[in-house]
Amino acid sequence: MLIEISPKQGKQTISNILSNPHYLGSEDYPKIIERDLFDRVQTRKAKEHTRRTNP
Repeated sequence: MLIEISPKQGKQTISNILSNPHYLGSEDYPKIIERDLFDRVQTRKAKEHTRRTNP
């Protein structure tokens, strides 16, 4: 699935989408990311957090 990002949308918007489980699809949000991508992003963020808090 491709998501078109306008020039007005920044890195924070992308980060918010990739971090919000609602965008996997719900009554109020369209499904715009796949579960696999969401899970990979969460895994990577957890690793980065661990690296920052446990140098």
